Amino acid sequence: MPLSSHPLLSRLKNPADLFNGSSFPASGLPENVVVFKRESTDALLADTISLHYRYNLLINLEGACAISLDEHLSVLEPGHALVIHPFVNHHYHPLQDRDIQWLYFGFDLPDAGFLDPLQYQIIPYPDDWLAFLPFFLKRKDTNNAQASLQICLTLMFLLSDLVRCHGRPRAIRREESTSGFSGDRHLLLFRQVQKFIYYRLGSRFTTAELAAELGVSESHLRAGFKQRIGMSLGHYIRKSRINHACTLLSEPGIRIGEVAVQCGYDSLYSFSRAFKKATGQSPSHYRNGCGVPPSLDTEKAFAF
Repeated sequence: MPLSSHPLLSRLKNPADLFNGSSFPASGLPENVVVFKRESTDALLADTISLHYRYNLLINLEGACAISLDEHLSVLEPGHALVIHPFVNHHYHPLQDRDIQWLYFGFDLPDAGFLDPLQYQIIPYPDDWLAFLPFFLKRKDTNNAQASLQICLTLMFLLSDLVRCHGRPRAIRREESTSGFSGDRHLLLFRQVQKFIYYRLGSRFTTAELAAELGVSESHLRAGFKQRIGMSLGHYIRKSRINHACTLLSEPGIRIGEVAVQCGYDSLYSFSRAFKKATGQSPSHYRNGCGVPPSLDTEKAFAF
């Protein structure tokens, strides 16, 4: 039976624009804060491989789902929060719960170094958060300076509180990372594929070589991957390379030719052609406008 809308989420209407929200200039606080919700894993799975240039604080109120972050794979359970950092490949994998109650805060943060310890960490959030969250959901006038300041301050409090709670991280450690889905052989296979690809993005390899490394037949690998992830293995590899390229292009000290090599392309021409086909922009154009989400093909490789 579908979950009834959580009391917190029932009053929230998703904004049309997920990139522009509340800000308080020259404060060092989170900027462009946008609050939105997800109430079904169908909405999460509409995006194949997600990568974006903003931070997202994800708060799970109800409903578990597996999530991969770069080479890490874990289960996000109710009562836990996760900060997804910019340019991190992430993908969702439904478990038993199709209906979820998840709250998101998308934001930019000029000085975000204090969030580094939270990367890849799923952390139980304090119970008293539920007393602060309604504040966000009742604020309608984001153009009001006082309301924007209060929203940004409250989000900063939540983030700081999460850093304080970092002493009890949950389930992104390698030895625990399969605890929530040990019976799902295709999801476990995806985890192996994911790690293989992540650590070999700078080299060329075939799906036959990948299958041999994992000790399975190529046909079994292709079929199992397609069944669990919803796209072909070859397409996933290509998207992973392009996503990694976007991450590297955000670093001005790396030449575009070096980006091509680190993403497994044998020439700058082949890299530029593949990048423009996927994003609609040349690598140099993307770099010059870095921070502006690219226009992508029908697979919606980048979310938000």
